[in-house]
Amino acid sequence: MSDLWWPKFVRKPRLKLRRPRFGEIRLPSKWILFAIVLVVYYFVVSGGMFVLSYETPPFIEIGDRILPLYPGLNRQVLIEGIVGGALFFLGFVGFYLMYQSTRNIYRPRYAQMMLAVGLVTILISFFGCQWLIWMKLNLLG
Repeated sequence: MSDLWWPKFVRKPRLKLRRPRFGEIRLPSKWILFAIVLVVYYFVVSGGMFVLSYETPPFIEIGDRILPLYPGLNRQVLIEGIVGGALFFLGFVGFYLMYQSTRNIYRPRYAQMMLAVGLVTILISFFGCQWLIWMKLNLLG
């Protein structure tokens, strides 16, 4: 430090700064985070943003008829979003059960049962969504 151009009485201070200890920040359980992700997933796939941005009615009344589906693919009513979200959620549960069946390889009977139940729930979800779209298209004609 002696080769610097400023005077010799200017020197480096001998301070040791310590980091404050706040303790360890604990994250919530992985199951709580998983539940939050599932709630956000259900909100998005059920059309929650569409329902919030457009004031959609729960049903459509045409004369004496009450329709639970909006006639057309570009809009939806509240009940339709809830049912569609539930079908997508059922498909997610099916894929999760199939994934869990691969983790139980040493219990083959249990793994086969979970695989079968997962496949059935995926098929119910798929054909339920297809039926919902088919019903919406048939309301047009």
